[in-house]
Amino acid sequence: MRRTLEEMEERHKEATRGYCYHDWEKCVHDVPDLIAEVRRLQAEEKRLRKLCKECPYGRIA
Repeated sequence: MRRTLEEMEERHKEATRGYCYHDWEKCVHDVPDLIAEVRRLQAEEKRLRKLCKECPYGRIA
């Protein structure tokens, strides 16, 4: 997950080099599907963490 977020930030920096100084998540120059993908991954991570807590065999992550 962390690597994916870092890749998203890197892609944003490359795509907006020279004219964007904003946080990549709030940037108006950013590609909307990029932010949607990050939110989807965050939701999936949250869902997996919840499953982890419910699992009788302990944590998977």
